[in-house]
Amino acid sequence: MIQAHAYRDLTPWTPEPGDVPAAWMQLVETLAQQVQGLHRTYVLGVRYDASSVGRLLRSWGLRWPVVVAGYLWEHEKEQIRSAHLDELESVLGHIAEATEYVHNILHENLSSLLNPPYHDIGGLLIAVAIYYQTLQTLQQQNNGQSYIGDTQAKIKRVGSTLLNIAKRLGMWYFKRDIEDLIEQLCYPTRFAENKLELSNILERDAEMLNATCQLFEMTYREATRQDIRVIYTACGVAGLGRRLQDAHTITTSQKDKTRLTGFDLVTFDVIVPTVRECYAALGVLSQLGHIQDRITNQLAHPKSNGCSHIALGLVLHTRDTRTRHLRRLLQDNCTCQLQIATQLMQAITGYGCLHPLCYPLYTKAPRSHEIKSPSVAALWSRAEGRVFWAIKDAFSHHLQVDAEAPVIVYSKDRTPVKLPKGAKVLDFAYALDEMTVKYAVEAFINNRKAPLHSELNAGDVVEIITSSEVQVQDYWLEDEYAITPTAQQHIKDLLHPQHRGYKLLRQELEQHNYRLSSSEIERLLHPLLKRYGLETPSIYLAQLDKAGEPPFTPTWAAQKLMEQITQRNESLLIERVEFHRVPAPDKQALGHTQFIRHQRLCSFCKPAYPHDIHITGRLRKRSGELIVHKDGCVHLTRQDLSKQVTFIPMIWEGQSWTVRVGFFVRTHDRPGLIHDITRCLLLHQCVLLSINADPPRSSEGHIRFMIATYAEQEAVSILWDVNKISEIEEVDFDPAATAPAIYSHLKTLVKRGVKLTEKTRADRLWKECLDELLPRSSILKNPFDISRPATATMFVGRSGEMETMERELCAGEQGKALMLYGPRRSGKSSICKNFIEHEVKPPFWGVFFSLQAALEQNEEALFSQLANEISRE
Repeated sequence: MIQAHAYRDLTPWTPEPGDVPAAWMQLVETLAQQVQGLHRTYVLGVRYDASSVGRLLRSWGLRWPVVVAGYLWEHEKEQIRSAHLDELESVLGHIAEATEYVHNILHENLSSLLNPPYHDIGGLLIAVAIYYQTLQTLQQQNNGQSYIGDTQAKIKRVGSTLLNIAKRLGMWYFKRDIEDLIEQLCYPTRFAENKLELSNILERDAEMLNATCQLFEMTYREATRQDIRVIYTACGVAGLGRRLQDAHTITTSQKDKTRLTGFDLVTFDVIVPTVRECYAALGVLSQLGHIQDRITNQLAHPKSNGCSHIALGLVLHTRDTRTRHLRRLLQDNCTCQLQIATQLMQAITGYGCLHPLCYPLYTKAPRSHEIKSPSVAALWSRAEGRVFWAIKDAFSHHLQVDAEAPVIVYSKDRTPVKLPKGAKVLDFAYALDEMTVKYAVEAFINNRKAPLHSELNAGDVVEIITSSEVQVQDYWLEDEYAITPTAQQHIKDLLHPQHRGYKLLRQELEQHNYRLSSSEIERLLHPLLKRYGLETPSIYLAQLDKAGEPPFTPTWAAQKLMEQITQRNESLLIERVEFHRVPAPDKQALGHTQFIRHQRLCSFCKPAYPHDIHITGRLRKRSGELIVHKDGCVHLTRQDLSKQVTFIPMIWEGQSWTVRVGFFVRTHDRPGLIHDITRCLLLHQCVLLSINADPPRSSEGHIRFMIATYAEQEAVSILWDVNKISEIEEVDFDPAATAPAIYSHLKTLVKRGVKLTEKTRADRLWKECLDELLPRSSILKNPFDISRPATATMFVGRSGEMETMERELCAGEQGKALMLYGPRRSGKSSICKNFIEHEVKPPFWGVFFSLQAALEQNEEALFSQLANEISRE
């Protein structure tokens, strides 16, 4: 938490560690010395760290008997009783309750862990602290490596249980610590990268965020002549991904991580004295911009754990006179996430049961006074609002949880729903209303947009967004969008009739090379069924049968759909004629014909009309390949190619691009695949009209894209080149997106005996790289020079090359080959050496083997030395 200004009465509350009686602390130290070197208690295979648990409990501001119980949890009762100290029975009672809760956490007995009020909440907090410190010890022991197998599964189970407990008790800051710890244990590399990214962005934008806090405070002071306190709180490392899906920052979902700003990663906490000022602050601060999407008002209806505030996304207008002084810092309109609350509300939202006024509410001990719903007048002028009443009311109307459904989540109108641990959004939708599952599109969990397969935790507030059309998909079952048997069966019932029809119709279409998704089939069925006076798509598909009579057979339906697609493609061919300029040999200047087998643009200069009017072709004599360059390209001045190539004068020739071709790609999923396809298309004379990729299933994905070009031969060339891209299994023309005449001619061109090149992609890329490399300077133009590879402490400034090498060499199972090309003494060997030593980690391995001194050696000697180096590793 970063503070902007200090106000005595509105300073955010934090737990204050209490003092432990000296006699008890002396007993703790004495017993700790006695057990040194003896058999100790183990939790999750880790030795119990009593001092760390005690310090954590003390930092939470808990009563000293609870803290002492944490210190002495592993010791025998007789040892403790022999001291005859005050509050002895209270300490022993906490130890006994903590032991039971430790057992319940290990065996995921959530029915007792998530069912407040508790007989002894102090014992529950001790058990939570024990497991949290155990996970921290595991993190310290893993040396930056991730846990796998049963250990990782156990960490995730315990972590999920701790998350549910923390959210049920309202310990929001602690909940974020748990999330970060689990992320660090399971995915240490990703955690380290995200943590660095988060800290860099916050450090970079600190001035901007502090200036915004001052703007809010100054604006409210000018309008009301009263003070408020504004601070900003950064999200956790694990919460970085959720921020990309925040309901109020949807635009950030289109950003790269490197383009995120501090506004995307923080929440501005506006702290005011009473409920009255909460609404006053909403009115005043909203004058600085406009409210994006929605306002969430939890003052009138707090959550069951007491969370109470007004939340909104405020888009600041940087051109406004009141924000004029921020224009230097704010380049564009930015969205600020505001949470307006009183000091007490902000404390209970962040710390929950740790607050001294909230702690007694979670115990079953009789209270001295009854908590009643405050009147409007009292609500308006107080700081607590309806917080304590909401907690008490949630307990009095609490559903009786059981072992089968121990997690309670809430709808938008605070209707409680019992669910099993690990339940997802569709399980909640089914429990709330069966029909909601049929039309569910997405969800908002705690006011943040989330997909339908998101897992729910205790206390979550869930809102389901529905559509007027049926949304049920077959992959909901395959990808476990629901885990409860009743919800899964309901999805099966919704899918069964129409799913069978979809499958029959899709099989019939695929026999004719028409590969359509369920949504495309349904979209095409609407006009077809309307034309023939049939029922809705869902009813019609349920009636499809191979043994039936037309029009209720898949053959009839597929034939009609293909006719409809053909008519649509022919109409597009007639209506959409585009004119483009393409490179063509200047026949007047050339004077004679040349054999040109294939033409492509230079991958280095990438000439484009009208920016590069003057172009020249470089024809390779042996292959017949014509490469088009713009004037001044370094590849036109290479002297060593003068005998191998012929230079051809070229012009930009206007041609109508009437050839619109669709492609279907079946591939194995890998990073950068879409990038490789689009990069391949850049080397051809075409325009990419659309590209769509289906979510990969069982590591296989489908990609569809459409291009417009001037000649069918160019489309065939694109087919060949795309087929050579790594991990692509099959490429074919898509008849569903191509005019019939063009599709037929394309298939004829492919069948003429022209075979796809047998050269591998690696060989082709290697040859292209050698042909297009820039002339290398023999001397490095740099004041720094090294005569040997740099050590790790000297090695800086090569993060770009390192990231490329890690992505290309370590991302796949087989790896790739890379070539580093640069002047002498420019650091090529240093990059390789440091990459092998510091970036290659298990299960990958590497060997640095230099050939600089091997000019006079034969192949046998080289391979022998290389084998020795590998065996040494």
